[in-house]
Amino acid sequence: MKKSSVLLFIALIILALSLGACARGESTQPAAEVEEEAPAPEEEIAVAEENDDAALYSEDFEDGSSCFEEAQLQNASLALENGELIVEISNSGELLWSTCEELELSNFTIELDIFDDSSAPGFHYFGLQLRSEASADGTLNWYEVHFGLGEGFVPAFCSGLATESTFESFTESLYDDSCWVDLPVRIEAGQWNHFEISANGPVLTYSVNGTFIASLNDARIEQGNFGLLAGTFDSESSRIKFDNIRITTLTD
Repeated sequence: MKKSSVLLFIALIILALSLGACARGESTQPAAEVEEEAPAPEEEIAVAEENDDAALYSEDFEDGSSCFEEAQLQNASLALENGELIVEISNSGELLWSTCEELELSNFTIELDIFDDSSAPGFHYFGLQLRSEASADGTLNWYEVHFGLGEGFVPAFCSGLATESTFESFTESLYDDSCWVDLPVRIEAGQWNHFEISANGPVLTYSVNGTFIASLNDARIEQGNFGLLAGTFDSESSRIKFDNIRITTLTD
């Protein structure tokens, strides 16, 4: 075989090997360069785990305990069942609240899931106490936000400054003299709805199912405990379930 033919044959073999490597997805680059460009999934997982540790407080009620004391009133009760905190009210015009006194919160975000499991017709409501604290005369004061719904009612919310015997509304209805304002997003009975409430200085911000609802401003209470609440108006009873509470702090 002539020398030129040999060289041509060798070149064809090298070309065939290179094409075969490409077809199999093998890199023809040096190994060191491939290692430098490869991602590091281990580091991404570590970052996600660190983000999970950002919660100041979290509660899924799976162990059958919580910082919310069980309460028994004449027409209302609070209990832990099946990994959920359940408030049951058996009379119209009742309100139950339970405060977690383990944490003093100033600037924070609270996320939680709420399920209206009520079977009676009428208007039911539920929500949160924020920054509950005692004033100089010993009177408890707190901010609160309620979300309400019922068959034949437009889902609504109400927020204000409360004590054990008074309520000063921050919201005002367009229809009557109540504090209830239509929600711009649907919440449904018989399914879980997600609520997010932030307090940053004097600004209180509310979101429901990922939709911004309102931002209100009041500087009278700077810090305090948080709590859950539920109640009825013209409904004879209600059953409200709470789950998956997560609180994170807000920093400058």
